[in-house]
Amino acid sequence: LGPEHPHTLIDRGNLAISYRDVGRLQEALELHERVLADRERVLGPDHPDTLIARNNVAHARSAVQAVQHLSTATTTTVPSSEHHAEQEEKT
Repeated sequence: LGPEHPHTLIDRGNLAISYRDVGRLQEALELHERVLADRERVLGPDHPDTLIARNNVAHARSAVQAVQHLSTATTTTVPSSEHHAEQEEKT
């Protein structure tokens, strides 16, 4: 059908969702962004499928940011000597 056919765009969007479902969040975001750009160009900015694609990009960005936030939060740890001192103060 070709790379810009509406059915192909739907399939690419579904592939991005599959990427998200298996934890490949950055790849999902990148593919959602490409699908959005193609849908805007082919279907126009106000087409319902373009609006769905825009929503998918927003959700994908949120998922990536949430993982980055969790990653940052878990890598910020208290050094073991300070942690031990805190434990002693509580007892």
